[in-house]
Amino acid sequence: MLISVFKSNQKLVNGFSIIVVFCLWLPLFWLNNSIVINKYSLFNGISFINNVKLLSFAFGVLLISAQAIYINHLVNHFKIIANNTHLVSLFYVLWCAANSSLLIVTPILIANSFLLLAVHQLFSMYNVERVYSSAFNAGLLIAIAMLFYFPAVLFLPLLWIVLIYTKTPNWREFVISVLGFILPLVFFIAYYFITNQPLPMLFGVDNNYTVFLDYQIPVNSLGRGFFYSIIVVGLLAVIDLLRHIDTNVVKIRKLLLMVLLMMLLLCSSLFVNSFDYLATYLLMGIPFSIILANYFNQMKRTWLAEIIFLGLLITLFLSYFS
Repeated sequence: MLISVFKSNQKLVNGFSIIVVFCLWLPLFWLNNSIVINKYSLFNGISFINNVKLLSFAFGVLLISAQAIYINHLVNHFKIIANNTHLVSLFYVLWCAANSSLLIVTPILIANSFLLLAVHQLFSMYNVERVYSSAFNAGLLIAIAMLFYFPAVLFLPLLWIVLIYTKTPNWREFVISVLGFILPLVFFIAYYFITNQPLPMLFGVDNNYTVFLDYQIPVNSLGRGFFYSIIVVGLLAVIDLLRHIDTNVVKIRKLLLMVLLMMLLLCSSLFVNSFDYLATYLLMGIPFSIILANYFNQMKRTWLAEIIFLGLLITLFLSYFS
């Protein structure tokens, strides 16, 4: 039923996205989740949110709801999926609540907000002759995201690839993107200098950028079952996308390839965050929600899509209480 509802192009469906997030995050009140915070992350300034469960719940629900609605708007605006739907928002909220350990405000969630804004800049570059402002804005947003969660820096090579792949390259745009990226770092380092604090070593050996500890990876059968299931469905969605990508017009084909490249680059964050699987999983919510939405939108057997999604949802809920 949810698949059919979210396939609608009615804006009222955005309200259902908020309701789904609200329901998925309710278990937060009887959980005692915790995360590791890097000492040089901007997240330190707002980490107090997690000290009050009601505040953490409200912030998490509002943040994920806003991100889900925004990413869905981007996909519909740029016509990445054949029909205007709200499936992207549905899969994004499901992805971000895939394990009880994820029901906490993390620096990755904050970073995703800035990465989504950067994705908007990247999508808008297609076939535009001069994208100086977009290149600067994208570099700036990626740097801010990186200051919350360092592996977000992997979006920077994506920006440069997009500048080459979607339009005629211009060396000025590369320079401007670097200037945009450097600007937040200058202010960040200047703050430490002015306040007489030790200058941050973003690349220090003591920084492993871990957010979730090993014991937080789902170990019960239902928790692992959901992860294995969502990964299998995700891989099927990727295979289906690769099989049918040539049937799209050139613009949509390039934007979809951009999403696939985004997925691969973010997957490589495992080598930056000391194989923090949950963190990498959460970071990949942006590309995978688009890929999964595209897959379910193209399913001719709606009943099969409903059964698969309902199975995922039930398994997820049961894993919270097991």
